[in-house]
Amino acid sequence: MTPQGFIKAALANGGTSRSETIRGAKKTIVTFTAPNKMKFEGVIGDQSLVERIETWYGSPVLGDTKFEADFSAYRTSAA
Repeated sequence: MTPQGFIKAALANGGTSRSETIRGAKKTIVTFTAPNKMKFEGVIGDQSLVERIETWYGSPVLGDTKFEADFSAYRTSAA
């Protein structure tokens, strides 16, 4: 569930993309299904950075459970 891992997995598993406008900003939504049948969806912003990754998995106790990782607060680091 890292941005790099998401992109690599999307490429390896035939990810598809579509454009959407979310809160007035153009975003690219990338979706794919992993070999273990888990569906992933990621949002890529206008600077080509992964902003959010979501997946769903079945839990015998909780039922369908959503896992979400938010990467929207990118910033440059001081060198």
